[in-house]
Amino acid sequence: GIFDLGFAYEKGSDEYGNANPYDAATNPCGGMAVGANCSGHSTTYTSLKLNFTDADRLKLAYSKAGQVGAASTATGAIQFSMGFDHDFNEHTTAYALFSVLKNDRLVSYGLSSAASSGGVNSVNSTGDGGAAPSVFSFGLRHSFW
Repeated sequence: GIFDLGFAYEKGSDEYGNANPYDAATNPCGGMAVGANCSGHSTTYTSLKLNFTDADRLKLAYSKAGQVGAASTATGAIQFSMGFDHDFNEHTTAYALFSVLKNDRLVSYGLSSAASSGGVNSVNSTGDGGAAPSVFSFGLRHSFW
């Protein structure tokens, strides 16, 4: 077809907040209350792929991480990505991708697990989050099969 549409929704919860909220060694939730669902949250993901020709595709994606656990504000994030693929033949594809992530003030999601400072568990009460990293990616995929 000319386009593909994707959507996913997930909702998670945890029991990290059952630990002593003031002991950083046992509670990754910082100062959240005992029993808090400190890193549970909901996430939505929407994607669209437009097939211009048999060899060219435009891809768009939007993700939203909801507020985390017991924190009611400033712990969400949004990410927007846009990419383009071009098939040279059935084995070789070139791609370009741009992605930007906007964290709320109290969270520090990263664009990859290597860039993240703990992912969801990086909620903090100091306001050290709020970063807006972005990335360009270019590559060539080749399948030998």
